[in-house]
This record gives sequence, C-alpha cells and structure tokens, in this order.
Amino acid sequence: MTRLVRFILFLSPLLTAGACPRSANDLAPNSAATGVLGYPCNEDGSCAEGLACLETGDVRICVSSEPDCNGVWGGAAALDNCNTCDEDPTNDCVQDCNGVWGGAAALDNCNTCDEDPTNDCVQDCNGEWGGPAAADNCGHCDAVPANDCTQDCLGVWGGLATEDNCGFCDAISSNDCVQDCAGVWGGLAQSDRCGVCDDDPNNDCSQDCLGVWGGENYLDACRVCDDDPTNDCEAACQLASGPDAGVSSTDGGVASCTAAEEANCGPGTLASHGICVPEDETVYSLPFPPVARADGGLPDPLEISQGFAGYYSHNGRQRYAVDFNVPIGTPIAAARAGYVFAVKEDSSSNCPSVSCSADSNYLRIMHGDGTETLYLHLNTDGVFVEEGDFVCEGDIVAESGNTGWTTGPHLHFAVLDAYGDTLPVRFAEMLDVSDGLPIPGYAYESHNHPDEGCSEVPLSGCPTDFYLHRGLLLEPGFPCISDDASDTVLFAGTNVSGSPQTYVRLTRSNGAVYYESWDHCLENGSDGSFSLEINWSDLGAPGDIIYVFATAAEWQDTDDGTVCGTFYGWERSFSVQLK
Repeated sequence: MTRLVRFILFLSPLLTAGACPRSANDLAPNSAATGVLGYPCNEDGSCAEGLACLETGDVRICVSSEPDCNGVWGGAAALDNCNTCDEDPTNDCVQDCNGVWGGAAALDNCNTCDEDPTNDCVQDCNGEWGGPAAADNCGHCDAVPANDCTQDCLGVWGGLATEDNCGFCDAISSNDCVQDCAGVWGGLAQSDRCGVCDDDPNNDCSQDCLGVWGGENYLDACRVCDDDPTNDCEAACQLASGPDAGVSSTDGGVASCTAAEEANCGPGTLASHGICVPEDETVYSLPFPPVARADGGLPDPLEISQGFAGYYSHNGRQRYAVDFNVPIGTPIAAARAGYVFAVKEDSSSNCPSVSCSADSNYLRIMHGDGTETLYLHLNTDGVFVEEGDFVCEGDIVAESGNTGWTTGPHLHFAVLDAYGDTLPVRFAEMLDVSDGLPIPGYAYESHNHPDEGCSEVPLSGCPTDFYLHRGLLLEPGFPCISDDASDTVLFAGTNVSGSPQTYVRLTRSNGAVYYESWDHCLENGSDGSFSLEINWSDLGAPGDIIYVFATAAEWQDTDDGTVCGTFYGWERSFSVQLK
C-alpha cells in the first residue's frame, strides 16, 4: 500500500503537466483519495469542484477542467485586462484617459485626450495653456482682440511721435517751428522796420532824412529835413549848399534851391556827393523775336498790359517793370547779351495773390555792369538755357507762361540793379515814338534779331560808385550779383568821407531768411584806402546769397560799449549769389 501511494504522488505532477497513466495496472483506485486533483475519479465519475474526470483507456484521473492562458493544465496563470498572461493576480496595466486598458492616449496641458505626444495647444502670453490672451502691437497681453494703442505719425505702434503745426513728426513735444508775423506756422513772413509783414526779405519802406524808418520827413531843395513839403528859406539853402547855390521861385511862390554841384552837372550826368557821375542808359530790344521769324508765335500787334508805376503791382521796388500781354508758349528773346545765373522752371501753379509769388518760373541774366534782366512767369520747363551760359541779344531763351502771382498769361520784364530795384528801361523799337519809354496799349513790333557778331562781355563787377552815398569809392572788379563759391576776392576802395574807419558787414541768406553775419571794422590808410580779402567758401556754399554792405564809420562809445558807428543804418545792400 505504501508503495502504491508513492507511485500516485509521483504521477500527480505528471498528470498536471498533461501525462496520463499507460494502463489500469499503473494506478489502482484509492478510496481514501478520490475525486481530487491527480487522483482517481469518484466511482460515479465525478471530481471535486473545478476539476474534470479524464478518462484515458481504463484509467480515470481528476484533472483541471482546462489549461491556463499559457496552455498549462492546472496552471495558475491568467489573462488580465491588458491580455497579459501570468500568475500575478493584479492587472499589469491601467486604463488610459479614454478608458482603454493599456491604451496610449494621454491628457495634455489643455485636457485634450489623444495619442499625440505633443500638446494640442500652446501657452498664451500670460503663460496659461490654451488661454485666449494675446500680445497686441504695443506689447499689451490681454484677451481684448482690438489693439490697446495706435500707431504714431512715424508708423510706430504706441510710439510718442506727433505731428506739430509745421508738419514735423517727432517725439519733441514743442513745435519745431514758430509762427511768422502773419500767424502762419513755419511761414517766411517777417515784420520789417516799418511794421509791414510779408515774405519780402527787404524792407518795404526806407529811412527818411532823419533816419526814421517810414518817416515822413523830407530833405527839401534848401537841404532842410522836416515834414514841411515846402522849402524853408533861402538862408537854409545857402547854409547847406554854399554861397553859390541859387534860389528861385516856382508856381505858388515856393522857394526852390539849386545846389551849385547840381547846376554844374551837364546833360547825361548826375550830381552825387560833390561829383558829377555819368548817367549811362542802356537801350534794350523788346524781349521777343520778330513776327517773321520761323520760331515766332509772337502776337501781332505786341501789347503792354502794365507799364511803369502800374497801379496793380508795379510800385515800390517794381515801379519800372513792364508786363507784356502774350499767350502761353510765346518765344522769348534775350533783350541784351549776358550770362545766365539763375533759372527756375519747375512750377506749374499760379493764383491772383501775392501768396503765389514764390511759384513763378523765371530766368535771370546778368550783364557784367551790376545790372540784370528778369523774365518772370515763364512756362513749366520753359527755359531753354542753363546757368552759366552766355547768350546774345536776340537768342531764344525761354517761352512765356502763367506761373506765380498772375491774373492771366503774360511776361513780366524788368531791369534790376544790384540792390534788386527796377531801373527805367528804354526800348530801341520806341525811340522814335516815346524816346524809348514803354507805353501801355501801344501796338509794338519787335526788331530783336539775333546778333551774329556777339562776343562775351567782360564781368566788370559792381559800379565803383555803388557805395559813394555811404562815403566809399570802390575799386573796379568786385563781383556783383553772382560769383563762383570757390573764389577769393578783394573788397577795396577809398573812404572819401574822412572818417578813420570803414565798416563792412557780410550776411548769409537763402533769399528769404537771414542767417549769420560777419562784421569788420577796417582801419583806413592815411589816404583813406581800405581793403578786405573775402573767401566765399568761408561764408557759404553754392546756392547761398551773401549780402555785402559797406559804409564810412568811426569808433563810438555807447551804453553797450565801443562800436563801429555807421551814421544811421541803411535801407539795403547788394547781394552776391554763390555758384
């Protein structure tokens, strides 16, 4: 019996592993151990719960009802929720965010459950994952979709730049320009010494004989300066002009005093500071080609719409200008030979107001003797010569237009001295009619043919007597109107007033605004001679205008210290445009 039990115990694991007894003789029934795993089945063929009776031939053994997940009969391995087969009773995996056991889905920072390992959203500007806040163009982080700021005038979001009254865009809170006397921000108008506010850089009035700007005192024929328009007396005449001065009566019994120096100056001369100066008058041709020329287009007859002292605009410094009533595109011929020194032809606008004066196209030709001719209101791109060109009388130089201060198409023609004042002009075509003077409304015919034998005229410079009324006689050759910016010139002459010093002021300008000035108080030689070397490049650059003023002077003690006294001021001076 003992031997049989040992045999059955040996057989039990073999049966568990799937081995079976070969015959009934291999295992005898044991009533003490039946119906349990590895032992014979009960006589009724049953086994304990969870076991099954396996019949193999004539042997019946209780075995596990089915193999485990590893195929082991009677094994303890089992499949968990993740289909892992082992003897660990706990699950070897967990459910993912979608409830799938062993699934790969995971919640990201924005609570999105999927198998994408990257986040399905980003942090907003406040660091909140999936938040709605966004930084606007000004760097403000919030959930407001509109910008919290605006662009400044430079296009910078949230910038501080603003546009001031003069159109300057910057971050400077104050205006970059000031109002002129007319209240225009950045305007060029200035109040002159007489209280006139306009954009004419020269004074609109002059000093009277007492030195009062805009004053009404006059020096009468007896050399008495007061506001009495009549002559004061014979004694005053002789006291001022010498015993040789003559006194006569005019209509109404008003005394008239003729100084000796004036009486002794013959025809064609003028008395000036005790000497007789020739009164040279140049005769000009009409500034148009003859009608018969192929490049004509000249109106026939030619008509002057406004002459000397015209009530509309020919007054003051423009008193001796002449307006020709011609249509746009009329060819213009040089009225006199000279050098082109200033051109403007880029304007296409006009209006019947002085506010459009700066819009005029023009041509300026200097003649080497301190004078120039001005052709104004020219057509857009209507100048056919360039700065620096020498032109002959009769050459076609431009075409008329309607630019600037105009009430209709016309040519404004004038002869100017170095002060910028108009001079009386005489036309050759009118010598037999009116001694050359232009007459408004008269029918003219131009004889201005090209001068085939024309040669360049010398640039003699400013007239030597230009500042004689200020006690100075200049040496010939100092440039008048225009000069090369790289030149060095000598301003020299003789102080005939007897004063010990000569005062010279040089002022840089752009034609509308005055900039810095340089003052010189020169010690005169024993013979009254003076000289000053001027290097234009030290004063300005091409395009600048240098005003030159000179006068007899002497050192004077004032409340502000010792100054180079100039015996009253001056109305204006001549200018040199640098090229």
